[in-house]
Amino acid sequence: DIELDTETGMWVIAIRRQNDWIYNPNHETRIRADDVLFARGHDEGVLLFTELVTNEKCIPKEIKHEKILKDLEKAVDIIVDMKDMAEMSVGLAYSALLFDNEDIAEEVKAIEYKMDCMKYELQHWVLETAKHVSDVNQLRGLLHLANSSESISDAAYTIADIVLRDIELHPVVTIAVRQSDEVITRLTVESCSPIVGKTFGQLKLETETGVYVMAIKRGEKWLYSPKKNTQVQTDDVLIARGSRTGEEALIEMCACPLDVNK
Repeated sequence: DIELDTETGMWVIAIRRQNDWIYNPNHETRIRADDVLFARGHDEGVLLFTELVTNEKCIPKEIKHEKILKDLEKAVDIIVDMKDMAEMSVGLAYSALLFDNEDIAEEVKAIEYKMDCMKYELQHWVLETAKHVSDVNQLRGLLHLANSSESISDAAYTIADIVLRDIELHPVVTIAVRQSDEVITRLTVESCSPIVGKTFGQLKLETETGVYVMAIKRGEKWLYSPKKNTQVQTDDVLIARGSRTGEEALIEMCACPLDVNK
């Protein structure tokens, strides 16, 4: 009824109801008073989501962190990149299966290699930083996060490798991917589309449709996690994930306007 994903760009992944948990709530799940909602989505959607749920004006807090470790920002950047790429690699791996697309599968393979390099870079940073820390246990969590993210990427490559090995899939796999709560879609932008020439910052696809564009294929090149200043061009192929309602909203937003004179 409330269509949180298309209204706020946020996706509820779990609900804590007193001592019980509801994971991946579907469109029939009812929200009750005192439920604790766990959601993921775009930065811009957080304020919209919070105000809708609490019915109060949300003012983000500015928290200044004490600088404890040398070059901590570098480690943070690596961890954030690994997290984002791990999530994206899974989505692209299922996209490769759904569309039987070797190009996407090859990109998952490339991401897996890049993740290995990032893990080694973070490990090197931890070893260099350990000599400046009295309690090295502070750094163990970083290694666990890096290893976990890299393992997710390895699993995604295992999925995509099915396409690279040209293993024939049973039709039930495609049906299962399409019938999941979060669907994956591929959309080619036509020259007459109203989104051509606009940036992702202007379009605000996440908050307007609840759909997240994981990657763009532009000619022979791939753009991962397009930024706010990334412009949409004619013939761009968008690989996106979101709800079915969001998929419909995205298709409608990208559709060419009807010529009323015809």
